[in-house]
Amino acid sequence: MPLLALLVFAIIQFGFIIAAHITVQQASAIGARRAGWIGSTNDAPAVALAALAPMLDPAKGTATLGTTVISGVGTAQTMTVTYNLPMILPPSLFGGILPATMTITKTSTMK
Repeated sequence: MPLLALLVFAIIQFGFIIAAHITVQQASAIGARRAGWIGSTNDAPAVALAALAPMLDPAKGTATLGTTVISGVGTAQTMTVTYNLPMILPPSLFGGILPATMTITKTSTMK
């Protein structure tokens, strides 16, 4: 029975990790779109962090806006969003080989 419970929680954790990856990727794309297409670079990091909700806590993420030069095209805005996702399975359960948090970093570039 404990092995079955462990398997169920591992499947749930895997689902949370996939959902968090998708959410962070979408947040970086929204922030880059805000800065690149709309041209609003002042609030683009805040918009990217707000896009983490409701799946993730925006207060626990960071967003960084940068500029990338693309040859033949010009400059584009690059948004990098980083989030530390806490694991629901305790690391001590597996002898400490699993981390307590997983850092997810996604970058999007838009002109």
